[in-house]
Amino acid sequence: MFLQVFDYDSVLMFLQVFNYDSALMFLQVFDYDSVTKDDFLGEVVIELTQFDFVKEPVLTAWYTLHMETDLSITGDLEVSLKFLPPQSLFLTVHGANGLSRRRDGHVAQAFVKVSVPGLGAVFKTEIAADESGNPEWQETFEFELPQEELSFRYTVLHVVDDQGHQENNTLGQVIIDLDTLNLDTGFHGTLKLADLRNSERLRNKNLQHTVAQEFRESFRAHASARHPSFLFDQCANGKRNVTVTCRKAGAQGKVIIVDGVPVF
Repeated sequence: MFLQVFDYDSVLMFLQVFNYDSALMFLQVFDYDSVTKDDFLGEVVIELTQFDFVKEPVLTAWYTLHMETDLSITGDLEVSLKFLPPQSLFLTVHGANGLSRRRDGHVAQAFVKVSVPGLGAVFKTEIAADESGNPEWQETFEFELPQEELSFRYTVLHVVDDQGHQENNTLGQVIIDLDTLNLDTGFHGTLKLADLRNSERLRNKNLQHTVAQEFRESFRAHASARHPSFLFDQCANGKRNVTVTCRKAGAQGKVIIVDGVPVF
């Protein structure tokens, strides 16, 4: 198999022969440094199974660089889901098996962040550690989610190693689509952890957080300008709490109005 990497005025060619029936190709880009360690600029992971090299032996495509994928992540996460009409989704984090250890060999101080992108709420389990790498939590969280939104919502569970005063280390993520959730029996199962930070779902999640922040800033600007007038009537007396929610943005803005004057 030939791989051509095009530069502005040069072509590099590599020859690698392997069975690509179940292979992934990792391309990493670095900034060369003659004195210190080369700086990592990004990577691309290409699933070779998506190509038919017999019908189309030459393929040309552009790929967006992403952060480095952690291939050392191991383990599974046991979770269950139950929906109670009209709008209560219960998610239980039971435990994990075979979590990756720290580089120094010590067991991870693991906790799980649970969210449904677009709803705003993010829950965390308590920190748990187990010498065998199989911590248990048995914690349940409730999300307010209308039944009609199950068709396009999904849950994200992120297992994190609490490093204390140092930066926390990711132990992998799990994504569960809610459109196939059985409303009668729910879901209970064990799902494999993987580094999904480069997945389209988690990139969209970050975008939703950006939209939510823009929504809150817009609401604050309206309050400062005292518009619309029916909310900020200067002749009004007393105290009012005003909340505006946008489910599409997954955002909520709140302001207190005292005698027609917004107070932040």
